[in-house]
Amino acid sequence: MKVTHLQVLQSQPVDTADDRLRYDLAIFYVDWKDLQISGASQDPTFQNAIVTNAGAATSKGIELQLDGIVNDWLTVGGGYA
Repeated sequence: MKVTHLQVLQSQPVDTADDRLRYDLAIFYVDWKDLQISGASQDPTFQNAIVTNAGAATSKGIELQLDGIVNDWLTVGGGYA
C-alpha cells in the first residue's frame, strides 16, 4: 500500500486586547493506492476475517476550530469540518 499524506496546520490566538480568542485550522489531503481492507464473512460457518483489494481512496478537507475564553471558568468553542 502506498500513502501520500499532506497536512497543513495553523494554531494561534486571534489578535484581541486580551488574547481570549483562539483558532485552529487544518487542511489535509490523503491518497491511498493499492489499498486492502478486511471484513467479516457473510457465511456463518466461516469465522475468519476476509482481506480483499479495495483499489484506491482519497480523503481531503478542511477543519476549523474556534475557542473563546469567556471568563476564568468558562470557554466556549465550536468547529467545522
